[in-house]
Amino acid sequence: MKSIVAPNATGDQAAPAPHTDLMAAALADRARSRLLPLLQTSPALRDDTGIARFVGLVATASPQKLAAWLPMAARAGLSPAQIDEIGLTLELGRLTHGDLPLANALQALRGDGRIRKPADLLDLDESEWQALTRRSTDQAIASLKRELRKAYPMRDLRNVVADAPAIDWAAIRRIMDDAPDFARRIRPPVRPDRQEVLAVPDDAADSALADLRREVRAYPDFDWRAAMHSPEHERLANPIRAGVVRFLGQAEDFDLRTDRVDAYVADHPRSMDGMNSAAAVIAQLKRMQRVYRIVPDAQTMQGLLGEGLHSASRIARMPVDVFIAHFGALLGEGAAATIHATALGVAATAAALAWSARLRIAGPLPAAVGTWPPPELSLGRPGLEQLLRPDRDSTAQEGNPGGTP
Repeated sequence: MKSIVAPNATGDQAAPAPHTDLMAAALADRARSRLLPLLQTSPALRDDTGIARFVGLVATASPQKLAAWLPMAARAGLSPAQIDEIGLTLELGRLTHGDLPLANALQALRGDGRIRKPADLLDLDESEWQALTRRSTDQAIASLKRELRKAYPMRDLRNVVADAPAIDWAAIRRIMDDAPDFARRIRPPVRPDRQEVLAVPDDAADSALADLRREVRAYPDFDWRAAMHSPEHERLANPIRAGVVRFLGQAEDFDLRTDRVDAYVADHPRSMDGMNSAAAVIAQLKRMQRVYRIVPDAQTMQGLLGEGLHSASRIARMPVDVFIAHFGALLGEGAAATIHATALGVAATAAALAWSARLRIAGPLPAAVGTWPPPELSLGRPGLEQLLRPDRDSTAQEGNPGGTP
């Protein structure tokens, strides 16, 4: 077998360094000392000779990816249930960056039946997060939350959408008494810095008005007048928001950034089970997708939707300085500038594709010069649906990413 040791300056094969074996042994000991305590955070993996054999195999091979670890567990004679447990425990170790006290606390939540898998951590309430903080640090908990949102973006999205505001309808009615054209004036303005000012009698009314405006802008098909009959200070009864939450719960493999909404629903009709307004829910998913493709963060997406910004073109129509001034505090000035630049690029691409389609259909020549295209160039007269179908260029559907133009 040919040696893989590099030749030295004279062309001869260099002899292995005398400390190579010592280094390999030290790395194996380090891997063993870090892996075994992590696996022992799971009660199901303690006091088992097979686990010790598995750790020894991993320490010797030092694999870099989880996919290479699990076959070693089978070689160590572990059962399928133990292998699944190893995979889950290693995932908790990755999410916590090896923080053993925090990993132990998460395993305790599993033992109590509070979570079954790591994604369930996103459903913890504030008191449970505070209890975890007492077992770790604020920095470690913040890092864990970031890792969870990154690892399970659709679960995070579902939770963000499910967090409906509680509207003080009594305060809204006080404003309506003084504003006969209230319904028109809560709709989104052309630019956020040009919102009409409504007189509000007190701070409670001001807060209620802001909540309602954000909801109406984020969900344009929402019938807020029907929701006025909701009990005071209870969660807003928005059936479209509730439908999106239900869809995301039923469509566990759906990815808002990459999947076409219409195609997914056609292939998975049960994802729309129990929907009272399926068409409105699908339309709302498409609005959300247009923004999520620009900034794949659930909280930021919801904030932009709440300002009536439902697409790249709407963001691009705002001057960049106005966008940064209005959203810099929420997003950070650097992030706001990046989002605006991304929206400009997406909107420009969509406009260029639409113009190209128009030329192919109508032609650039005046009618007096002749028909377009000339007979020798004629390729038929495809419709916009054919020209802009997703398999030609997905950015062509920036204005309607989930369905046909």
